[in-house]
Amino acid sequence: MSFQAYLDAIETKTGKTPQQLVDEAHGEDHAPERALGVTALDLFIPALSFVFGEAQLGGTAAVVSLHRLRAESYGLRPDPALLFERLVKEALHELGHTHGLVHCQSFDCVMRSSTYVEDIDQKPQLFCDSCWTRLPLAR
Repeated sequence: MSFQAYLDAIETKTGKTPQQLVDEAHGEDHAPERALGVTALDLFIPALSFVFGEAQLGGTAAVVSLHRLRAESYGLRPDPALLFERLVKEALHELGHTHGLVHCQSFDCVMRSSTYVEDIDQKPQLFCDSCWTRLPLAR
């Protein structure tokens, strides 16, 4: 999905342009509720040898690692467009966790679990309808 197609899909789901959503967020009288860190370091947790990202379920912070999202990690030539697409998917996924979303079983949902980088490539950059309706933006 191209970045423009992604923006169009957001507008279709919300009925608002991305700029309108940003303007609404800036108009609110509170600090940002979530923080997303992006690192080049390889991440892991005690139970897994690596993770693409990690978040506090229902919390305020998440982090995504570029390390295993890069094509070069698999002996391929650098692909900035693919890296950006993977980063967007993982950022949405981890921020979804901060909003209390758990892994989704729907094949067409960014909240589907990803064990391999190919899993990231196969899932969309959007939440399924079920997950979308549980996000504050959709309410």
